Amino acid sequence: MAITSVGYAGSITDNNWRRMATAAVGSTYGVDDFASWRPTIGTGDRATQLADGGIFGLGVRDVSDAPISLTHAPAVSGSRWDLIVAHRNWSTKTTTPQIIQGSSVKALPDRDTGFGATNDQPIALVRITAGQSAVQEIIDLRCIPGDAGLVAFDLLTRSYLDRVGTTVRIGNYEWTRTVDSLGSPMWTHLDVTPDTGWVEITRNSGWNFTFGQARRIGALITVRISAGRTQGWSANGELAIIPPQFRPDTNWYVNSSANTGKTEFMFTPGGQVVASQNSGGATGVTLSTTYPAPGPVTT
Repeated sequence: MAITSVGYAGSITDNNWRRMATAAVGSTYGVDDFASWRPTIGTGDRATQLADGGIFGLGVRDVSDAPISLTHAPAVSGSRWDLIVAHRNWSTKTTTPQIIQGSSVKALPDRDTGFGATNDQPIALVRITAGQSAVQEIIDLRCIPGDAGLVAFDLLTRSYLDRVGTTVRIGNYEWTRTVDSLGSPMWTHLDVTPDTGWVEITRNSGWNFTFGQARRIGALITVRISAGRTQGWSANGELAIIPPQFRPDTNWYVNSSANTGKTEFMFTPGGQVVASQNSGGATGVTLSTTYPAPGPVTT
């Protein structure tokens, strides 16, 4: 295995090239594509493997011509989160994959962040557990730059992609590093969940349904239900179950608009659609509502 690096001092200074390259590509760090330097569980005790491919940071681009295997020290007790980095040294003009031992806290440990001396580009956070020979978990911390921003794979990536102006998509959320009214850096997010189309919900077999569907576009969820029950219903009677991706984060109340029933129904965070009132002789239910989708999980 060999790593070939381009961008250390030559015709221009390290610092000038770092500034020029970062401005040109719009990202401090990145990998060439999804396959490059992808971390996976390796062969052997406590081994993590990095795929071959290209990686860059601070004006230096490195290409590995073969997979790289790294071995973690055993955990004394419990679990430990180690950080795998691409360590760049401008004195020796070399880039080497290294392991920085962490702690039981699922967070990036201290690393070199200098410009023109040494710098560590985060690649993965890896969980090692005492008494276990294999790596237990890998959090991919790479990012892939493009013309309109970055793509990353875990919220922890934001802890080092923290320059104001950074835009990174993680899952179905687009995060932007901006400033508040006092000039302090902060993250804001935009839900960019693509249109799911109408998806069938789980229907209670004790009802006669005309339709029961849910749909999500971005941060908005719409549910429509039309059903009937000749014997009516009691409070807390279940009408349907909403699939997980269409559930509210708090109870949501909707009045039926059916001519034969005006009673109220509740949509719960657990997905249940239940009557909050007795039917009082009503036999039909028509529900149509739109509510905000839950925000991203940030812990």
